[in-house]
Amino acid sequence: MLRTLDSEVTVVNHHAVPRKYRFLAFDSRVLNDSRITPELSQQADLLCVVDTAERKRIGYAAVLTHMMSDKMVVIDHHLSGDLSGDFVWAESKTSSTSEMVYHLLRRAGFPFTPKAADALYAGIMFDTGGFRYVNNQPGPFKAASHLVELGANATLIQEQLFSQFSRGH
Repeated sequence: MLRTLDSEVTVVNHHAVPRKYRFLAFDSRVLNDSRITPELSQQADLLCVVDTAERKRIGYAAVLTHMMSDKMVVIDHHLSGDLSGDFVWAESKTSSTSEMVYHLLRRAGFPFTPKAADALYAGIMFDTGGFRYVNNQPGPFKAASHLVELGANATLIQEQLFSQFSRGH
């Protein structure tokens, strides 16, 4: 989504992108494992940690939190965690961090593309267990509906997240 605004983005994650999410188009460089080094903090303007506020849950990326606490944004729908940064937004009444990001971008007038809609829809869909864990709240359904209107491919996302099983599974 930030790439749409001509920002250079590097995604850092302890592990490689899981197979079930590779159908989502990643336009950004993705670094994992030992390729996440302290030197990355010297090249970055901002560190954005999403869907957790716990240092232990971000693996190799934790090294960046120590050096970038004054340039760090944390967005999470859980209320616990030890990360603090320049901006921390935790909202437990929301179904997912993706729903939070959807509302933020919508209020900011973000130009949603179908790829952005797919990513947010997938996040809401996965975090709610296919809308099983929504505590009878209308918010995730409204956000998901709007994302489908914006081009999210709900059928493909459902199939990729919940209908693709490995032989071992």
